[in-house]
Amino acid sequence: MGLLRSLMLCVCLLMFPVTALAQEDDNHLLEAAGPLGIPVAWRTVSQACNRIGFDSAQLATSRTLYEAYRAGVKASMAKERSALKALDKLSEGDNPDWETYSKEQDKVSQQFVKELEAHEKNLMTDLRAVCSPAQEPAFIKVEQARRREQARVFTIAPGEAIDLGALLDGLKIARTPEVDGTLAQWEDSLDKILIERDRMIRAEMAKDAEAKEGGEPDEDIDKEAFRQFRTLAQRVSDLNRRTAGELAAMLPAEQGEKFTREFRVRSFPRIFGESRVSRAVKTAQARADITPGQKLKLAEVMSTYAADAGPINTRWAAAADEKFRTMGDDFIAVMEFGGKSDESKEPFYVIRKERRALDEKYLAKVNEVLNDDQQEAVKKADEEAAEGDFLPEFLPDIGKEFESTAKEWGEEAE
Repeated sequence: MGLLRSLMLCVCLLMFPVTALAQEDDNHLLEAAGPLGIPVAWRTVSQACNRIGFDSAQLATSRTLYEAYRAGVKASMAKERSALKALDKLSEGDNPDWETYSKEQDKVSQQFVKELEAHEKNLMTDLRAVCSPAQEPAFIKVEQARRREQARVFTIAPGEAIDLGALLDGLKIARTPEVDGTLAQWEDSLDKILIERDRMIRAEMAKDAEAKEGGEPDEDIDKEAFRQFRTLAQRVSDLNRRTAGELAAMLPAEQGEKFTREFRVRSFPRIFGESRVSRAVKTAQARADITPGQKLKLAEVMSTYAADAGPINTRWAAAADEKFRTMGDDFIAVMEFGGKSDESKEPFYVIRKERRALDEKYLAKVNEVLNDDQQEAVKKADEEAAEGDFLPEFLPDIGKEFESTAKEWGEEAE
């Protein structure tokens, strides 16, 4: 199995089921086209056009052009579904012809990608034509925003998917000229890596298609391709982390700390994000039968837990970062091993075991505060959250960005 197929299989497994409103259409974008099948979002277009100074009339024209683009993509999606449905006969019956089915499916996918790219090229050409002569040189910001949008749904490194400008805006942190200058430099540096990454993905997909015609792909070539992909991912991760540090230093202390915390959570969501303990406390406190006294005790437990977990999490994140940098060449095997290696002596796994023991200790403290019914509700929430959560903590939430993009694409139609 080729590199891109292996990675996309991971995304497919991790993002299903996606939001119902996007399920039929946008799953096909992922399944058929992979990282090249991500539609342009109106948010990306409108925000970038605002940055280069479009007035209300230009934005209205841009929206009309975007709706034409969207209609074209929808038509291509319908065409793709019809073509795939016509192949069903090859996979049915007592003797399905899977080899022919796979080859024909690839041909449909390749045609779909070509059509998507043609729609996007036309959109960008039309949008550029809306620019005034003074605005036209800045149109590269629209193109850069699109490349960031496309890249973030297919990431494997901690913090690789984070858009620093969007993070600042989401936290409602005002931008100073100094911050804007640093963001502009980050965008330019990131774009160079993303262009290189796009070339690598296209070359790998071409090799994969060629290998399918000639037989099984070379495993050594797949491993080398993954090393290249991982190196590019690490370069983006390092750039994002370095720039995030520079931005935090430019902000007022309180805002800088807030920005840094959110960056860490998004980089290592299963280390700095919601824990079993915080989820248990949140679930218990949301119940109608919780008393003020219980709420107070739970808050005390959470405060003590946060103090104890903080240093462990910092060490664990550092070990997770090192683990990603040194992980093996077989991505699927790395994921499986990463989810099961509690007996390993590597720092990442040793510290993970320490954090898990701490969580168990504080879960017991939470239960001491609760009655039987409340404990059962907490247990149920814990079990539901654990379903499908098999990613090792040194990887980001693979599939989450695609799910978000698919949802946004679907909601634009409402």
